Amino acid sequence: MRYIVITGDLVGSSKLLDRGKVQTQVKATLHKMNRLFRQDIVVGFAFSGGDEFQGLVKLGDKVFALLKEFQKQLYPVKAYFGIGYGEISTPIAKTTVEMDGECFHNSRKAIEYAKKLHQEIVFITGNEEKNTILNTVLQLISAIKSSWNDIHYRRIWKYEELNTLEQVAEKEAVSLRAISKTLQDAKYDAIRNAEDFICQELTLK
Repeated sequence: MRYIVITGDLVGSSKLLDRGKVQTQVKATLHKMNRLFRQDIVVGFAFSGGDEFQGLVKLGDKVFALLKEFQKQLYPVKAYFGIGYGEISTPIAKTTVEMDGECFHNSRKAIEYAKKLHQEIVFITGNEEKNTILNTVLQLISAIKSSWNDIHYRRIWKYEELNTLEQVAEKEAVSLRAISKTLQDAKYDAIRNAEDFICQELTLK
């Protein structure tokens, strides 16, 4: 049976000014993610060494939604994510550090690749063509998001939650035009189209 291993590693963790506060935030995020996605998680997310964390997830269409929620919950801290597909060669255990298998090796390769490219998310699925498609699109998404600031992230997340520009403008106490301009500057429509494409690719066999 195939599974997905998601390995995360904090970006620039050695340079963080308040490592204790960040560790507390990450720990709280892991607990929240384990609760929010409990139906999709086989072995819960936990620290697996240093500032690295890991979890084992079922194959399915929730993977990208899980990654996006991780990014939202961790912000302003950023992390690299290496996603590895494959089988496991050991019994299911309470923590991923007690386990091994193809998906773990692929996740390790993916996280190292993500760090090398300075790319937020990298997939290794066992299908080279799919890897190329997914990671090329993700690289373009990362390039666009590199110009985002706190306002972009905050307003876009509110828009995805509320789904209307009017409600976001009301929450932000700004004009409708200001919200529209934020989404336009962030190239939000292009990002959403790219993310929808990734979700479609992940559901294909």
